[in-house]
Amino acid sequence: MSGIKRAMICILAGLVSATFAQSNVKQLKMSKALTDEAKTCLECHAEETPQIVHDWKDSRHSHLGVSCIECHSRPADAADAAQNCPGVKGTDIYVSPLVSPKTCARCHSQEAKEFSESGHFRARLQIETKDGLQKLMFLHEGQSHPEFQGSPDETGCMQCHGSRIELDENKRPTPETWPNAGIGTIYPDGEVGNCAVCHTRHRFSIAEARKPDACASCHMGPDHPDIEIFISSKHGHVYQSEGDEWTYDSPPDAWEPGDYRGPTCATCHQSGIGDLKTTHNVSERLYWNAWAKISKPR
Repeated sequence: MSGIKRAMICILAGLVSATFAQSNVKQLKMSKALTDEAKTCLECHAEETPQIVHDWKDSRHSHLGVSCIECHSRPADAADAAQNCPGVKGTDIYVSPLVSPKTCARCHSQEAKEFSESGHFRARLQIETKDGLQKLMFLHEGQSHPEFQGSPDETGCMQCHGSRIELDENKRPTPETWPNAGIGTIYPDGEVGNCAVCHTRHRFSIAEARKPDACASCHMGPDHPDIEIFISSKHGHVYQSEGDEWTYDSPPDAWEPGDYRGPTCATCHQSGIGDLKTTHNVSERLYWNAWAKISKPR
């Protein structure tokens, strides 16, 4: 075979490989102009909460034309629908500071479905259904104190496991139940989950969710020392040495070795690699149950 023929075969193989790799990447194409209502929100919040607007402007939502209204508007008959925000008083628009996975699922349906099948989804429900955990929080740690017996839940458990959000007479979430960073939060509409735990509002950065720091805020401590184990491992050694030089913002299903030298939590538990597709079910790839005294296959 001549050198020219060999070169042509190599080029064609490269093109086929590149085409396949591109076809395996999740594509999201959407663009629309901001409505007048959305512009009103932004103008007011640029004065009242400038950091929120700054984060939103740097987000994919902003670049695609997804505004405050798309996520925070509520049907008039929703449990948390209100006109507490001065910008919507007297209009036909009702809003809520709460954004449940039901809202996110309008655009991210596959991710929401996968999440609902994961251990993250069960985080708060498991606390509520286990008498031992209730006694641990309120009786032993709270010492049955009439005023502070809920503090272990409020300052500890609910910040990771979530809360069942309650509303006051003005349909505002009560300070005892919200805000929290719990992934199993239960909303007034019955929806469970909190997407903003891993890619925080209002930037919703995929790069942020891929770094171990996103997981470390909950997966730490004596009862589940996952981040300590990771940091002490060779994977963690490599990450701490050069992780700030890696690429974290590649599209879903296209974040591959080369963007990073060693895996993070997301690499193994969620990300798409080669033919393996991205998933938001963090339990899907687990083989062992590690919560008991003796670990057993699932």
